[in-house]
Amino acid sequence: MGQVVACLFFYHQRPSLLIIVAHQTGKNREEMKQINTLLGVKMCKQVFRDFAKEITEDIILEAREKGYTIEDLAELVGVSKHSISHYLYDDKVPSLSAFIGLWRKTKPEKALRKLASWSGYSVFKLPEIDTHSFPILSKKTAASLQEFSEFIDSIGNAALDSKITKAEAERIKKEGLEAIEKILETINTAERLAK
Repeated sequence: MGQVVACLFFYHQRPSLLIIVAHQTGKNREEMKQINTLLGVKMCKQVFRDFAKEITEDIILEAREKGYTIEDLAELVGVSKHSISHYLYDDKVPSLSAFIGLWRKTKPEKALRKLASWSGYSVFKLPEIDTHSFPILSKKTAASLQEFSEFIDSIGNAALDSKITKAEAERIKKEGLEAIEKILETINTAERLAK
């Protein structure tokens, strides 16, 4: 017996089928083509191309704002400058390795914020902390963010049905107080470390 897995991706607030993986044991190539056609795999490829094209353009434009040239980007990623230009101005989509290379080398905050907003998340940039000098502050900051994230998540989950029950209100209160406690611990740690 086979298995078909379909994944939904929200692109510009529109649900779009991004990836479909079909694994059918005992199916021949022609049957698999029919299944994939029926499931809309061609649509998936176009949605992915649109998504990758838009995010790649955003990454390159943001990198240019940070002072990178087309030549710099090409050298960082290991592709030709013509490839970078094609990603920006033409309908060419980078390979996964080039996309990841662009992302990792340029650290695009705006593109990350866009991806997060499409998914209903927010992004907060942390100041760079010297983890060797301040390991405790790094750990306290991470714990504060985790608790704050759980607090926001509890609000979001409670509000899904447009009403909040007493149990949900108690959970929000509990998560909020835990977040405040962790934030205060982080503040106190920073004050102790102050010179």
